[in-house]
Amino acid sequence: MQTLSSHSKVFIGVNAGEKIYLSPPSWDCGWYWGFGYLGNNNCHYHVDGLTTHEWYDTEKGCFRSERLNLFDGFRKHFGDSFQITDADLWTLCELFETFYTLKETAEVLGRGGAHYTTNPCADLIKNETETARINNIVLPQIFEEIYRVLNNAPARLKDAETARINTEAERLQREIDKAEERKAALIATREALTA
Repeated sequence: MQTLSSHSKVFIGVNAGEKIYLSPPSWDCGWYWGFGYLGNNNCHYHVDGLTTHEWYDTEKGCFRSERLNLFDGFRKHFGDSFQITDADLWTLCELFETFYTLKETAEVLGRGGAHYTTNPCADLIKNETETARINNIVLPQIFEEIYRVLNNAPARLKDAETARINTEAERLQREIDKAEERKAALIATREALTA
């Protein structure tokens, strides 16, 4: 297993009291990218697994599950501990879904099929040039973008919160100005009536 030296594990958030990290991408078994691994010393799971939420229903005495899009999966799994703007999270979801799709595409193009058995169209499907382009150029760039989003997310979240606070402060100032105008009009009316 060879990891990209420019990446390390990055803190994503907290789930069930456990700090969860994203592991760096790795070139595994000499033919595919391993990525999207979440966890710590006590647990290990995958980003694409966040699209299924499972729980035990004590009332019915059975396990239940629901399917989620990746955006909602991140939010449900990590709650407020995943410090990222909605816009950045949508970008992150797009990048992860693209990674998973291209990883599978490269595997099919490299093997010449889905790998259930020998595909009679394998020679037509195989495309070493495209497999190399996906694995050597496209996916490493997707990893770079994922890390860029994750590393810049706290600053953008702070900027978004500052902008939200400024907008709210401006709104409140307009309300204060209107109240001051009403107050001045009422005072003028009272003075006119008592004169």
